Amino acid sequence: MYGAEPELEFEYEFLPAVAVIFTSSETGASTEAQAIVDTGAEGMLLDTTIADDLGVNLVLAPPIQIGRVGGILSEARVAEVQISSPGHSDIRAVVRAAFAPNVATDYGNLLGLDFLASIDSALSHNTRLGYLGKAEA
Repeated sequence: MYGAEPELEFEYEFLPAVAVIFTSSETGASTEAQAIVDTGAEGMLLDTTIADDLGVNLVLAPPIQIGRVGGILSEARVAEVQISSPGHSDIRAVVRAAFAPNVATDYGNLLGLDFLASIDSALSHNTRLGYLGKAEA
């Protein structure tokens, strides 16, 4: 972390999952869920149940085609959300997230590069530790 202490250090067994708070830019509602820090994902992919918890009407949200594992294309709906870390108010970003059904059960909610570009992060698969922190200016 370039000499700075990480604001959040987390352990993981298999996938680097961390608790995050999602807040809808549309409704202001918030919900907490687990999400995988995925340095190979371009963007954030969340389960539609999170949109339901946030009160976001995905019927009115713009559709996009997303590529999933194995090259399978599926439709997702896009809405703006703020992501933050419980107890760490400096770790936050606002991004346009793609919402699709069965993400949580099929793959897991994914925090992609759009979120990771807004913070400092590191993963050590050798020690099974992850780090998230406020981006240095």
